[in-house]
Amino acid sequence: MEHTGYHPPIQLSLAEFKRFASLAKSQLGLYLPESKITLVEARLQKRIQSLGFRKFGQYADYLATQEGKKKELPVFISKVTTHKTEFLREPEGFLYLVQQAIPQLIQEGTRPIRLWSAACSSGEEPYSMAMYLAETFGTLDSSRFVLVASDVSEESVEQARRGIYLESQVQNLPIDWRKKYLLRSKKAGQNLVRIAPELRAPIQFMAVNLLHPELNIRGKMQVILLRNVMIYFDRPTRLAILNIICGRLSQNGYLVVGHAESLHGLPLPLKQVNPMVYRRI
Repeated sequence: MEHTGYHPPIQLSLAEFKRFASLAKSQLGLYLPESKITLVEARLQKRIQSLGFRKFGQYADYLATQEGKKKELPVFISKVTTHKTEFLREPEGFLYLVQQAIPQLIQEGTRPIRLWSAACSSGEEPYSMAMYLAETFGTLDSSRFVLVASDVSEESVEQARRGIYLESQVQNLPIDWRKKYLLRSKKAGQNLVRIAPELRAPIQFMAVNLLHPELNIRGKMQVILLRNVMIYFDRPTRLAILNIICGRLSQNGYLVVGHAESLHGLPLPLKQVNPMVYRRI
């Protein structure tokens, strides 16, 4: 049962931080250097107090129990992972897909084209992709496109599935896109919008740990977006995840990464075709 009321701040010791860092590494492959101790302390502070714990170590003990693994581990994962995203973020990647990569796949006879947003956070990336597809090809019909979106955080996946955002979060969308693809809240003063059902319905949202995608993701993908994720992993974990991703990428399929990410020097079956796009060879 969760507790309420004022609680004095609890300090996270280095030994306790290392327990959380070890858990994040084993469960997610996520690298948490000691410089992140203040960040982790801030993100977990309210949560452990709401559960009635007086020390971070008690929370770590709880996460190691069967009940903790089942009920609390998804919350812990959501707290320690970063969910920075926005609509039309790094549009060059989307434009290459709809202007060159997908037309090439269509010309080669691929149908349907399966696209996977592999770290979708709160949904802005897959909805942006859906908008670009609808604008360019005029349809999101399942005979043409299959869209899958996943994140390690179940909380983020549920938020993405709902498709509800503050008006301030959609300001970088073109005005005509906002008119076509967003529904405004009818409640005065809420300043909320929701992605239109014709855009929400075609996307399959699910919680997926990239180190174990076989639990949820089935079949090969022609397009995988793995953008601004690898910076959170050390090199061995990054390579392990990329090998898994390449295994899910169809022959001649496309992988899109973030503008600050490079696969240079990594032993992968990929050829760079754009600053942010690689093709399976």
